[in-house]
Amino acid sequence: MTRRTNHTPAIDNGEMTAPIISLRDIGTPPSDEPRTARTLRALTTALLELLEHKDLNDIGVAELCRAADVHRTTFYGHYRGIEELAADIFGRIVDRLATVDVTRDSLAQPSVVSASYQASLRQILAHVSEERPAYRALFLAKNDAGFRRILVSTLHKRISIALDFWREAGVEMSPAGSAEAAAAYFAGGTMACIEQWALGEDTDAEAYAAAVMALLPAWWPTPVSA
Repeated sequence: MTRRTNHTPAIDNGEMTAPIISLRDIGTPPSDEPRTARTLRALTTALLELLEHKDLNDIGVAELCRAADVHRTTFYGHYRGIEELAADIFGRIVDRLATVDVTRDSLAQPSVVSASYQASLRQILAHVSEERPAYRALFLAKNDAGFRRILVSTLHKRISIALDFWREAGVEMSPAGSAEAAAAYFAGGTMACIEQWALGEDTDAEAYAAAVMALLPAWWPTPVSA
């Protein structure tokens, strides 16, 4: 297994650069209760560290709890199993990587916004490459712990924001009034592409992201970098 780090590198898409981010920070579920927050962070950190040298399918709850110094009863109070914890962690990471911070000044340049979304997809694919065994395990599991649902929900939310940008920028979407259906369609399709990427051997995230963007309808603004 290729050793990876607990950080995702910055991406420069020509317009904005995403900062280096800590996977254990963004993968930890939030909690208003300090004790719960410490527990969830310990579990997140332990799982990510174990994944540096073991496959997800080879990690048991007992081993994880020993590494996290968390009682098994406490673990089962939050998750039904390792796959559910992993689905939660990686779902949050994908959500963070899918986030595009666009100022209102960019609305006058839809191609700039589109380039930012392509860069975010490229970053998601690069991250999935680093964690490919874990993503494969989640996608291939008989019970994926709701992972596909988490990804589709995350992508639907981010794509809906993009469609709102297009409307405010005067982009004519076709057919009119179909934003919700479009968001659902794009989210499901993008999730399927991420799954195909995870199950494959390709490592050229830039080329794959460009290929996915090329599948979008003609009214979707062309990225400025294309």
